[in-house]
Amino acid sequence: MTPTRATILPLPPNGLERSFVLLIPAPVLAAAAERQLQRLRGNLPAGAPPEDPAALAARFGHGVRDAAARAMALDAAQQVIRTQKLRPAEPPRLEFLPPGPEDEVRARFSFDLLPEVPLPALDGLAPALAAAAAAAGQGMAEALDAALLPLRRAFAPERVLPPDHAAAPGDAALLEVSAVRLLRPENLLRNPDGEGAIAARNQVPARWALAWRKEGLARVAGSGVEGGLPCVDFRFEGRVSPQVSPQLALERAGEVPAQPGDRLRFEGYWSLPAGQLPEGMRASVVLEQRGADGTLLDRLAAMLPNPGPGALLAQPFAAQFTVAAPGTTGVHPVLRLRPRDEGEVAFTLRLGGARLSHAGDTAEGEPDPALRRGRVLARLGEPEASPDLPPGLLERLEGLRVGAVLVHDTVLPPVPGQPRGEARVRAVLRQLRQPGPADDALARRLGHPDLAALRRGLSAQLRDAQADRLRAALVEELLQRAGPFAVPQVLVDAAHAPLRAALDARLAAGRLLPEERNSSPEALHAALPARAERAVRADLLLAALRQPGDAEPSAAETAPERRHAALLDRLLAENGVALPGMEQD
Repeated sequence: MTPTRATILPLPPNGLERSFVLLIPAPVLAAAAERQLQRLRGNLPAGAPPEDPAALAARFGHGVRDAAARAMALDAAQQVIRTQKLRPAEPPRLEFLPPGPEDEVRARFSFDLLPEVPLPALDGLAPALAAAAAAAGQGMAEALDAALLPLRRAFAPERVLPPDHAAAPGDAALLEVSAVRLLRPENLLRNPDGEGAIAARNQVPARWALAWRKEGLARVAGSGVEGGLPCVDFRFEGRVSPQVSPQLALERAGEVPAQPGDRLRFEGYWSLPAGQLPEGMRASVVLEQRGADGTLLDRLAAMLPNPGPGALLAQPFAAQFTVAAPGTTGVHPVLRLRPRDEGEVAFTLRLGGARLSHAGDTAEGEPDPALRRGRVLARLGEPEASPDLPPGLLERLEGLRVGAVLVHDTVLPPVPGQPRGEARVRAVLRQLRQPGPADDALARRLGHPDLAALRRGLSAQLRDAQADRLRAALVEELLQRAGPFAVPQVLVDAAHAPLRAALDARLAAGRLLPEERNSSPEALHAALPARAERAVRADLLLAALRQPGDAEPSAAETAPERRHAALLDRLLAENGVALPGMEQD
């Protein structure tokens, strides 16, 4: 018996994906194609000679048949969606399969469903958002001053500061800069760049040793490059004491050749990318002196400046030793961070540029073309506005006065295939300037009647920005309360595309956001999929929380906290959390 209708067969679900196969018997498809040809004949222009049905089928039959099969498959998809009350996240995807027996046409249609979003509890949001609300309402005066600063620089005449003024953040410093290449002696450390560190395995660099690693106090957190300098990160977390403290050796015991009378210099750079040292913790380097059989003969120690937050190249350390123990054949440098008392620590130490060499052998070579020379204008506190200075120098200007001379050793930009170069920069502070005041004259230059009107306009912008941050904190809290749920990949891909386009535009224009400036383009691109998925989760969750009377999401915005601002503001108000207001100007 010849089938008289198409058949829909469901396939097993795959996560959110639903797939079906449509079986169209050849006679059924032929009848549908004939109906299409009839409509085609009926659409011929008036007065055109009538087409022979056989000739019309020969000319258009193949295309009409394909169109009829596609139309039947899409109609079947809509029938399934309607009868099963499904919520697809995308239009059906259509794929024609190899034909079945008796020229049966087989088509597969599939689509991802919108997930069932778990609704979070909406009570008790105020305590959870207390920190975010307090942060949003604080520091408005400082934020307004920061917003006025670029306007003052651009539209208010600068004034020269008196010679006794100590350089401070916000000042512009005019420097006379010269640079020569440093001819360094041989580095006695065999693995100064920390090669071989693998964070995933907690594997320390070759020839290095990290104390208390097996006990869980210390671990390798990562490796990379900062300011052209290879570096390794170490994480210290747990309970420490004067007897159990962070300790890092940069060479195997006694394997750096040395003898009594040798003058050695140990130096490098370090910083704290995360966390801080507890009060009373002191940094030092210990140089162990060992005999030919490895016996410890004596120790020499020197205090070092504690590492802190900020740029790696702005925090050099150095110590000099004279080997004295009779019978010494090798030395062993060990960095220590020893607390004053027992207590908990949680910080990340970044170390780079380690060097152990014979003291007094550094020489200055020719002026280095890789660094700019002559007059350079730098802005204290704004590294991104001072690209002509080598890394680490800007931070050392604070507190200096006109006429001060600063000597700064730095790492040169890397050159593929060549060893890392170093340079010595001499910077003479010639002048300090500050932008003109924020006054009515500045406001009138910007089209406002007076300073109060300018401040009100900037205040409104700052209120909007801080409200966005509070809404974002609410979105994050709601996502955490809802817990994990699957999201359609098609929606993630759609959200990823504009994020990538916007990032590429910022990279091309050199206008990265402040939080992006310390990351490589590769790292920024790698973070986009997670951002896109988070945006989709937030959109789906907030859409599920909408109630009758809530405003429609704004189609002009892409960030969930802006698209659903009205809904989020309602939730904040219902929980007694006020949007940030502006301090009285």
